Amino acid sequence: MYPGSALIIGLIAFQYTWTIFFPYVQNQFALESTAAIALGSSLAGLGAMVVFPPIIGTILDRTDSAVIPSLVAAVLIALGGVSFSLMTTAESWVMGKWFWYAASFLLGGGATALATGLLPPLVSQWFSDDEQGSAQGLMMGARYLALAAASPIIGGLLSLLGFSFGFAMVVTLFGVAITIVLGTVVWRFPTADEQRELFDQESETDTESSGEAMTFAAAFKDARFWILLVAMTGAAFSYMGFMQNFSLILVEGLVENAGYSEAFVTGTVVPTFLSVNYLFMGAGAIFWGRVMDYLGGPFRALILIYGIPATLYALFFLSYTMLIPVLVIGALIFFGLGGEPPVHYAAVPNFFGRENVGKILTYMNAVSVGSGVFLGPIVFAYINDLTGVYLASFAVAIAIRFISAGAAAVGTRYSTAS
Repeated sequence: MYPGSALIIGLIAFQYTWTIFFPYVQNQFALESTAAIALGSSLAGLGAMVVFPPIIGTILDRTDSAVIPSLVAAVLIALGGVSFSLMTTAESWVMGKWFWYAASFLLGGGATALATGLLPPLVSQWFSDDEQGSAQGLMMGARYLALAAASPIIGGLLSLLGFSFGFAMVVTLFGVAITIVLGTVVWRFPTADEQRELFDQESETDTESSGEAMTFAAAFKDARFWILLVAMTGAAFSYMGFMQNFSLILVEGLVENAGYSEAFVTGTVVPTFLSVNYLFMGAGAIFWGRVMDYLGGPFRALILIYGIPATLYALFFLSYTMLIPVLVIGALIFFGLGGEPPVHYAAVPNFFGRENVGKILTYMNAVSVGSGVFLGPIVFAYINDLTGVYLASFAVAIAIRFISAGAAAVGTRYSTAS
């Protein structure tokens, strides 16, 4: 049930496909600066990771129900959709930017928060500690498959309806409808008897409990909390900085340096890039989730998940003027990046138990992933505006990913001691 619903909800995880709209916004308002547009992505990350998930996760823990969190998300999507619609009809950037920023925060952030703040803690309630990696990986694999489908769907709607009021309303109505249906009909919290049965199975099969239930205050004092926080922050910064700027990175490499037409790159290459690489992220999510379970802990898997893409970033920049190599290397990068969310999601119940997983997970995301998501896209774009190329941005991303890998290596010692 949950992989199927993750597949559906992934279609409206707009934070991850928000970059598709960047060239359209830039052309509509004849903007030269990319940082002003990228701020929308940062606001989407702020809503998706910092503001809305802690609200949704806390409500989930207190009510043991997905109904109220889903209705909250539906309201956010509706408000964001109205702002997006008004932005498409604005005549100048002076007014249009406020609608763009509001839509980014409410629609891009609110819709994605449903998938990040509700579904991972809900899924964690149904699986034992030694199955958390595989379970979260399968859920994220389904979401990435949906994102692979969402990119050409959005591209097709844009070709059919244009970057218009009608396009914005179609997206909004679809998002509100599926959010209400999933939250009120499909998703549910396990009953006390079902949870008791799960814990009985764990006690029979596990010789060592790695997920003793902790309050948020107890987790806050645990060294693994802070190590994971540092690692997640650095990884999110480089992850989202690259991901939310890659359409403009491809324009720089293929249009400005290699001579491809902008219409071909923005209309064909970018959607294809998203589709192909989200498929690889889905495969990576499933693969790395299983690797985590096989290696016996999140930190061991995270060393590889952080380190491998860091090396591939350098190869990506060196080949970004060549169409086929950039698609191949990009696919390998996203295969590695796909392992981050499921292993992060699985780490929290693995270390701190499931009783307060909604609050602990979403607050950690708010502080770590949220700050990286908010700063990464705009810092990448700002460095590009200062230097004229994305080289310095890639250098910063590579260094930070290796710092995260080092933090994960330190974490293995604390995890083993615990």
